[in-house]
Amino acid sequence: MNQPAVVQRTRRVSCAGPVPAIPPCTGQCLRAADGPVLGRISGFVVEDGAADVLFAVVCFASVSRLGEDARVIPWALVDEDGSGCVVRLPAAAVRNAPIFVSGTCCGDAAFWDRVEDHFRRLCA
Repeated sequence: MNQPAVVQRTRRVSCAGPVPAIPPCTGQCLRAADGPVLGRISGFVVEDGAADVLFAVVCFASVSRLGEDARVIPWALVDEDGSGCVVRLPAAAVRNAPIFVSGTCCGDAAFWDRVEDHFRRLCA
């Protein structure tokens, strides 16, 4: 279910499920650049009113609580290969990203600021 779009600095984003304009990779495994499987891609964050993917939502088993944790990964850092998708970052960088809570984080500008700061530091 789509969440309402929110103002995020100079762009508007909305949380969405699979986006038909990109190659289908929902449910595929995401591996880190250093090899380990991080989890599976469960959805995408797209630019409001467009099919431009900003982030992939990655779910992986939670160590500290029951169920799964989710993180958002900049889509620009994800490459597809024959066995799934690979993020051009080490596993620790993805695991240390802010936890994404669907329906809550979409409207939280502070969350998106933390996400952008986290990945900007890694890619600088």
